[in-house]
Parts: sequence; structure tokens; C-alpha cells
Amino acid sequence: MARLMIGLIGAVIASSLLLVYLTLAYDGVEASNEPEIRYVQIGKWKCPDTALVTLTGEPFPPVRVPTYMPSGYIPVDCYYYQGTDIVMHFIPEGIDPSSGDVGQYAITFTATWHGAEHMKEVKKKVIDRGVEAFYEEKANSQRGDLIQIFEINGNPARGWEAGTKNSLVILDGKVISSEPSSYPAVVSMIDQKELVYYSVSGYYVPMDELKKILESLEKP
Repeated sequence: MARLMIGLIGAVIASSLLLVYLTLAYDGVEASNEPEIRYVQIGKWKCPDTALVTLTGEPFPPVRVPTYMPSGYIPVDCYYYQGTDIVMHFIPEGIDPSSGDVGQYAITFTATWHGAEHMKEVKKKVIDRGVEAFYEEKANSQRGDLIQIFEINGNPARGWEAGTKNSLVILDGKVISSEPSSYPAVVSMIDQKELVYYSVSGYYVPMDELKKILESLEKP
């Protein structure tokens, strides 16, 4: 009888120790495999807060953000700074955001408010000139024939489709190598009333889709 009681007590102690061990081990796995992810809400988009603006209290700039993205695109990185600039990256669902080639799949949206004191000089060169700045860019570009100038929501805009160009390496004034290099489609817009320069780009997105993104801008 005594041996039986000793055996039962030993089994209970062993079971208790095993339960404690499994609990501690499980908690440890949870802590390491699922780190806390912070998010920032920007308009309709819930975006990973990679720059920790929710902690730093960075002021949100007085700009508009997209309400439209092509089907399947989700926000993976969004941040804003200096009270003037915002950057938002979107990629198709299923693409690993940590992969080395993720940039070629991304749609990148940027907006810069030029009403701050430190933006005065740039404002004179771009915002104040409006469509003239785009015509000058087109005239001075080596591939100006590819640049289209139009309007979006009554604002001057310009853009071009994705394509390829020769990337040159020049040493001592001589071309030592030349190889094709791809560039993204880009659409940019100047809102002279609200003093904001908007731009959106993507390698595998037609220019018409980029136009739709800027057409959808709203105050968050």
C-alpha cells in the first residue's frame, strides 16, 4: 500500500512538472515566432507601421491618399515624416515583402506638401509653375516623346509607361559597358491649390491604372 501511494505521488509530481515545462516552452515559442506588429491607419488602409510613427507621434502631412488600388494589392509599408511627406508601398497578395525583388512588384505612392517653411524654394520651382514644370521636363528629357502631359481632377499631370533603356557605365569619358535596364510607369500630379506634389509608380502596372489611383485621392 505504501509503495502504491509513493508511486501515485511520484506520478502526480511528474505530471505537474511536465505541465509547467510545456506551458513555459509554449509561451517561449509564442513570444519568439509572433512578435508584436504595429499598424497605422491611413485613410482606408491598415498598414504595418515600419517607421513606428504611432510611437513617435510624427505629424501627418495635409495631403490626400488613394482610395483605389488595382485588385489584389495590399499595403506593406507606410510612413510619413517632417509633417510634409508620406510614402506608401503596395504589393500583390502572396508576394513575400522580404524578398529581394519585391520592389519590381510594388506600387509606390508618394505625396509632398510644399507649405512648410523648408519647402519654399522647391515650391517656387515646381508647385508655383504648375504645368510649365512638366513641359520643361519633357523638353529637356532625352526621351521626351514618351512623356504625356494631361490633367487629373483639374490638376496638371504627366506620365509615361514602363519600358526599358540602355544603362551606361562611363569611365574617363568612354562608355565601357551598356545593358538594358527597366524603368517603371510613373504618373505625377501638381495640386497648386493645396500645394501638394503627388506621384505613383509601378513596373507591371499600366499608366491608366496609375491615373485611377490619383483620381481616387481623398482626405484621410
